[in-house]
Amino acid sequence: MKIIVGLGNPGIQYENTRHSLGFELADILANKLDIGFNENKSLKSMIAKTKIANEDIILVKPQTFMNSSGEALRKIADYYKVPAGDIIVACDDTYLETGVVRIRFGGQAGGHNGLKSIISNLGSEFWRMRLGIGDNGVVPLENYVLSKIPQRDGEIIRTMIDKAAEEMIRFISEKKFENKTIK
Repeated sequence: MKIIVGLGNPGIQYENTRHSLGFELADILANKLDIGFNENKSLKSMIAKTKIANEDIILVKPQTFMNSSGEALRKIADYYKVPAGDIIVACDDTYLETGVVRIRFGGQAGGHNGLKSIISNLGSEFWRMRLGIGDNGVVPLENYVLSKIPQRDGEIIRTMIDKAAEEMIRFISEKKFENKTIK
């Protein structure tokens, strides 16, 4: 069993923001896999279930807000008895150029509060799919990640999310987990 987690913030005010790209990836994956999310209040998440190449998949959008994502993920990992090494977390990354996807196992949070929360709850031995959003260096980081995605970046980000979703499906169906960067 694998758990795929898209990080974001719940609520319509956070839709189409850079910080909720993990949610967008989860939604695109659900669409491609023809499944829907259901709310699970006890697990503090929206959850969808499916199989990819005979592998049980739990697709998750934590509803705890970004900075407490680890709290929901700990509950889910415990409930489904899934070790951290079988968890893949998708999140935004300001250190990557807009449109670049980086997949890595283990490591640090890199300043990302959602990853910090997960690391404090599960440790650092899980897969990360980082979705590049860049950093304009002018707007304070908190405002930048929570701002709506401008039209000029929209197409690049949509293409990136689609590539990331396809890579996630390939990643699981071929059971070929590897560190890589996609441009």
